[in-house]
Amino acid sequence: MFPLVIGRDQAWPTWSFVCLAISPFLLAAFVAYERGRTRRDNGPLLSTALFRQRPFTLGLLASPVFFSGIPSFFMVLLITLQGGLGYSPVKAGGVTLRWRWRWRWRSARPARRRSPAGSAPGFSPSAASSC
Repeated sequence: MFPLVIGRDQAWPTWSFVCLAISPFLLAAFVAYERGRTRRDNGPLLSTALFRQRPFTLGLLASPVFFSGIPSFFMVLLITLQGGLGYSPVKAGGVTLRWRWRWRWRSARPARRRSPAGSAPGFSPSAASSC
């Protein structure tokens, strides 16, 4: 992913295309290596038997959807702040630091009130407002 992000600024260096081209082969080599370790019972890094369990596989496929949104947003935000608006790295970091501390403070508050009528248990209007 990194070569795609900086490739345009670096006039698309050759290594960015090489990294993208060899990644499927490296993944196939890793899968073959792990299957071999599983057959020899050498304690694989990732048990291939997990992929036969439907909940694990579905969860693994759904994870990128949920966990790629926030880092992608902050990467684009920081690139825009620094490259587009001319912020220094420290000033751009300060912009995101305020958001992080606000989120941390609001999510750490104990839920002493009852949930509003019609909302799910554990729903925090204050945490939702910080998004």
